[in-house]
Amino acid sequence: MRCVLVCPTYPSYFANLTTQRCVKYCPNGTYADNVTRICVTTCPAGSYADNSTWRCVSYCPNNPRTLRDSVNWKCVEVCPNGYFANYFNLECIASCPASGKGFARNDTKECVKTCPNNTFAFLPTRTCVLSCYNNTFAEFNSRSCVNNCPRNPALFASIQNMSCVANCPQGMFAF
Repeated sequence: MRCVLVCPTYPSYFANLTTQRCVKYCPNGTYADNVTRICVTTCPAGSYADNSTWRCVSYCPNNPRTLRDSVNWKCVEVCPNGYFANYFNLECIASCPASGKGFARNDTKECVKTCPNNTFAFLPTRTCVLSCYNNTFAEFNSRSCVNNCPRNPALFASIQNMSCVANCPQGMFAF
């Protein structure tokens, strides 16, 4: 054995600051930083703590599929509260982007390109909703909440169930 300033890269070793030894695997609760060659409790900015390999990584692994959590700088399978999974960019984000996978599903906490069946895209909040509100109406062909129902074919805005209908409900009249 000999004393070294930096643990070797081949074979790959990391400095355990507690024992002052070069180790092949960092102890529990620490991550191997490939840049500094040190076992760290928190990965440096721009890298993420990967609990499957116990390393600091630039990109989170796909097996299992994990997302970059830029709040806690970790690779996670579930985003923290208030964040949505953007599987296109493999990251946790506060709101879904207006382009691409642009609607937030509050039930699964993920961004989707189109809202699933039985839900409608509510553009002001870019969320998938079960029923439309704020003077918008559920349009079933586009599966979105609209301010005005389509004219071709002629559909009518029903305030009774906040949806576009071909015929007004009993006791109501088209105008």
